Amino acid sequence: MDDPFTRELRAARARIAELQRRHGAAGDAGRRLLPEALAEVDTALEELAVTGSELQAQTAELAATRDALEAERERYQELFQSAPVAYLVTDPVGRVREANRAAAELLEARPEFLPGKPLAAFVAYDDRFTFRVMLNRLRLGEEARVEDAPLRLRRGAGGEAAAVLVTVAVVRDREGSVRALRWLVRDTAGPDAAAPLLVVSVDQAIRQAAARRRQLETLAELDPVEDLDGTVQLVLDAGTHLVRVDATACMLTDREGRLASVGASGEAASAFARAQEHLTEGPGVDAVRHDRTVWSSDLAADPRWSRLKPAAAVNRVGAVMAVPVSLYGGPIGVCLLLSGPPRPWTDGDVEAAQAYAGVLAGLLEMAAEAQRSVALAQRVQEALARRTQVERATGVLMARGGLEAPAALAALRERARRSGRPLDEAARRVLEEPAG
Repeated sequence: MDDPFTRELRAARARIAELQRRHGAAGDAGRRLLPEALAEVDTALEELAVTGSELQAQTAELAATRDALEAERERYQELFQSAPVAYLVTDPVGRVREANRAAAELLEARPEFLPGKPLAAFVAYDDRFTFRVMLNRLRLGEEARVEDAPLRLRRGAGGEAAAVLVTVAVVRDREGSVRALRWLVRDTAGPDAAAPLLVVSVDQAIRQAAARRRQLETLAELDPVEDLDGTVQLVLDAGTHLVRVDATACMLTDREGRLASVGASGEAASAFARAQEHLTEGPGVDAVRHDRTVWSSDLAADPRWSRLKPAAAVNRVGAVMAVPVSLYGGPIGVCLLLSGPPRPWTDGDVEAAQAYAGVLAGLLEMAAEAQRSVALAQRVQEALARRTQVERATGVLMARGGLEAPAALAALRERARRSGRPLDEAARRVLEEPAG
């Protein structure tokens, strides 16, 4: 192969040969050193020639490998796109990375539109809590695979729901972390395709109830001002533009199911939410109690919440929609969408509000997980501090009594037993004792 490196090397060797020829015709001056130097240069050039050959071979091998990988990728893409069933690859939180033509046809979406979109956006609203539970169990490693789980996916923007069966496999990296999820989606079109297919088993219902209880316990420990208000406030403020209402508010339940206001896009909306909290009456209370969307197009003429009407009048709330914020099979709160004048709510308004409530649910789930992580880190730090204190006290007893480590630790435990104090408390007292 006559590449620039080889040509340059050949020219250098030609110059060395010319120098050797001219040197032979010269006198005795420098005859002893120049041949040695030229020989060393010739040896170096020979080594460079060998290295150049090796590099050429490696470059050719890399090029062949690259071509093979590119051909393999093209074959994979061809098989992936031509598969007769819908096939998707998502990241661990359910964002689409790849989707074949069958998946795009099933969802009635353009193929280039799907990458980067959350798969949850295509799930029918009533099925989203089950979808979220399934996704979380896969993401956290509690499930390695899901076989033929029933689900309903929406076709296009606001289209009808398609009944499907999904099989999901987890892809892990070398460290064992979940890297991706592979979804095989089979359409189950038939006479009863539009009917809900989700049947929750007893075991699954128990798991959902336990997960929801843990979520409520963690949310109850959050300070609405310090831990939630900043992020929730941004979402509530943005909600007025997203769903085209005058104001929004959010209320969460405690472990006993009582609602409390945790944020609003304005003072009037906050006061209206607090009125429902104190009266235990209103569309938000009914939405959580019955786990369904509740709305009123004209609060002043609505006979359902007579005690709430003064608060609605004072805060200039003419129409309201309350959407449950659900996680793990049940509501953990409610999202309130408020309109100043009376307003007829459309099916599009309801769908947009339910999607917005799903965003709030995801936000609260992440907040609770972050709170649990902080609490766990604090417990680990406290345990390490106690252990360090015990080790220091053991060292003090070893130095004072000339004891071996096991004997000193046994003596410390005996002190704790006699005093009726925890081991770390006994260790602290040892460290506080004066030396000598």
